Amino acid sequence: MRHNARSAESYRASMAGRLGALLREANERQKELLARKPVDAVGNLEGACGV
Repeated sequence: MRHNARSAESYRASMAGRLGALLREANERQKELLARKPVDAVGNLEGACGV
């Protein structure tokens, strides 16, 4: 049980520090990217080629 407690304490410390901040930042960036309208690659290619 002590090993699990130390692991949990280490995890909490990591999430409270710089690592946690980076993970939260990445999570927010991912949400922003997923909320964007998808790119129409075929339409863009047809428009550029004049097809």
